[in-house]
Amino acid sequence: MKNVILFTAAILIIFNGCKKDNNPPDGPYAETLGFERVGFTSAYCKVYSEIKNDTTIAETGVCWSTSDSPTLQDNYSDEFFCYPDSSVGKVFISDLEGNTTYNVRAYSIDQSGNTGYGKQMSFTTLNKEPVTILFEYNYYNVAWGFKYEGFYIDNSGNIWGYDLELYGSEYGIFPGDGINNISQEEAEGYFYLSDTLYGQIDIEDLNSMTAVIDELLEGTIETVSGQGCADFGFNTFFAYYLDTENDIYTRIIIEQSGDWCRRNSCEVTPVISDKLYEISRDIFPYFGANCNCGFYE
Repeated sequence: MKNVILFTAAILIIFNGCKKDNNPPDGPYAETLGFERVGFTSAYCKVYSEIKNDTTIAETGVCWSTSDSPTLQDNYSDEFFCYPDSSVGKVFISDLEGNTTYNVRAYSIDQSGNTGYGKQMSFTTLNKEPVTILFEYNYYNVAWGFKYEGFYIDNSGNIWGYDLELYGSEYGIFPGDGINNISQEEAEGYFYLSDTLYGQIDIEDLNSMTAVIDELLEGTIETVSGQGCADFGFNTFFAYYLDTENDIYTRIIIEQSGDWCRRNSCEVTPVISDKLYEISRDIFPYFGANCNCGFYE
């Protein structure tokens, strides 16, 4: 697409040196394996956990700090997600500061209270800059693969991508009924989970799109005739209107396809949808291939 500059290289995740593990010889064993999707304020840590005696593991997670050798006396999360009968899983780390290096260790606790720590590994969060969210594309599905992915466009024209795993439960902001209010803190909290800079939209295109957000706010959300696709999930384009006096974003559906088909009644809807659709197809080639209710043709 000529008006979108796409970046082919993902943002680098910086790994520092590893330190030796601290697992008891006959107790629970934990191993810190690495990191995925390091964003502005969050990251996923991959963990291996097993038991080396006849007891069972009572808890597995990770602990982190800006200091060396973090323990359970520092920050920690025990939300360890793994597939059945697997010893490898992931822990979601959140509420971090931007542009900060964190030291992380996996841990396991057996039913007797013995604790084993994995080796220390480090990552650096992305640099958090003040932004205003303007548009979003989101794909949400809790039926097939538990996906929550898409991108945001900020006021500088940057296209920030996210790809989150739901682990069978809701994560992120549900598409909602059409127009919903979100605190600026919550909305930007989700924005800062983005970990990939896909590219940048032409500033003139961005200005023309931003100029009609007020019109989209006045529109009503209509169900479009046509067959939705059960369990397909939702492909949704959103616009964001920021009330600076009350620090509240209004998240407005522009157009939606999938389990049901809806669109904003505003006259500018087709124009904005076309622009967002072109960007979406550049980033996600499979987008709109199925169940698009005739929106994006």
